[in-house]
Amino acid sequence: PAATSFRVPEAGRVVLRLAPRDLLLFGFIQNRGMVVVAAAMGVLWEGGLWDRLVDYLFAGRGPGAGVARDLVGGWLGRGAVPVAGMLLALAALVAVLLMIRVLSMGWTLVRLHGFTLTRSGEDLRTEYGVLTRVTATIPLRRVQTMTIREGSLHRLFRRVSVAVATAGGNASEGNSKPRERLAPIISQGSLPGLVREVLPGFD
Repeated sequence: PAATSFRVPEAGRVVLRLAPRDLLLFGFIQNRGMVVVAAAMGVLWEGGLWDRLVDYLFAGRGPGAGVARDLVGGWLGRGAVPVAGMLLALAALVAVLLMIRVLSMGWTLVRLHGFTLTRSGEDLRTEYGVLTRVTATIPLRRVQTMTIREGSLHRLFRRVSVAVATAGGNASEGNSKPRERLAPIISQGSLPGLVREVLPGFD
């Protein structure tokens, strides 16, 4: 039988490689910790533990149940809102928000671990991931638009996020320009070099 041949992709030139600290910063900025929280809530719901958690907080079965019940009653006009309880609730809210940020940082570190952008000829290739290793190829000739996102936290840390829209490919129905993640996070100073790789001659 004839032997099957295949072409081994070239290693390419590294354009961007994100260190763990960059991914942690991106996770902090992106704040996708609610994805993990929603998954945990789904597990509690499916396992029948959600009702037990609600009873623990509001039905007098936990040490903080009385405070939680008094706060809710006060907000509904059924009594005075305890100051100590309000401060405790505020501290708990701050702790939850911080926890969500930390979860987002951890989730991003696992999902985008080892993010590397390389160029091989007229193609850009991204590779990343721990649990699921993802490799995507972006033909430069199909790049139609580049999107540079700079939110308030991006500006604070002098970072931006870059994505490109390509023609064709795995476009979904009603979307002929699928977006590809080119640089989840990159410093403002490194942005011009990345733009020149994708759009040569563009100012």
